[in-house]
Amino acid sequence: MVQINGLKSDNTFVPKQALAPTPQLYDELVGDGMKELAKATVAEIGRIEKRSVILDVGCGTGAGTAAVAEAVSTDVLLTLSIKGVDLSKAALDIYRQKVLEQGLPAQAILADAGNLTAALKEASFSHVIGTALLFFLPEDGIPAIEEMRRTLRPGGIAALNTWAYVPNMGPIRIASQETRPSGTPEIRAGMNKWPDLEFLKSTIQKAGFPSNKITVIQRNVYCCAAEFDHYANTLWSFIGGTTSVGCLHPDEEHWEQAIKIVKHELIKTDGFELLEDERVRLRFIANIAVVTR
Repeated sequence: MVQINGLKSDNTFVPKQALAPTPQLYDELVGDGMKELAKATVAEIGRIEKRSVILDVGCGTGAGTAAVAEAVSTDVLLTLSIKGVDLSKAALDIYRQKVLEQGLPAQAILADAGNLTAALKEASFSHVIGTALLFFLPEDGIPAIEEMRRTLRPGGIAALNTWAYVPNMGPIRIASQETRPSGTPEIRAGMNKWPDLEFLKSTIQKAGFPSNKITVIQRNVYCCAAEFDHYANTLWSFIGGTTSVGCLHPDEEHWEQAIKIVKHELIKTDGFELLEDERVRLRFIANIAVVTR
């Protein structure tokens, strides 16, 4: 739990009930949410022409690359060149497998989004996409955006996103407050500044893009995820420990209580729906920025 989701705590304690933070389990947690977010983002790019060269930064297991593939016709897809970059070797292994199975013109590269100099040349790409990336990165992701700008061709397009509304964040924060000692740091406190569209725009400007080249909008994104009980356990396992102090030893004792609180609060959350098959459906709101080099 302490090695994922941008957590910086040195505390390595993990409650015995916590599910192991594998890329496969993370895919179960987010369901089709990452793909839907990527699709909403790619849709704002406009037409992708033949022989475009596309960089998927923080590609994870491939949501952005899949969204690009779905956005174009087969004859266009066959002419594209896509590179997916991520720091997670495990995620890239899944990315490569999906690329192979789906016959996509994509290559996986193990590299740091904030330092692509060794891996990628300047002005190499016609398009760059970054999905659910910036709020996990140091310095608000500015070094990564600078690298996006460096690798974009003149006239190229970058598309980035952050979350404006995350319906599952409130429930896990309440569970933390009610099951942990007073004064325990807030879960994912760094996300509190990202709902503001202007903050996203100003961050991109700090990375060197001029204001008149940046367009920011909001879009609803719907996510169908796992069965409710499994979803609550996965959510608390993955994100419950993303505080500056990590997980606490009393979390083992209060695990079931925390899960009950998460479920109770999720049901009350705007945008929550329990489907007939007991899977969870959630409505998120994304901030999307489209930038021209």
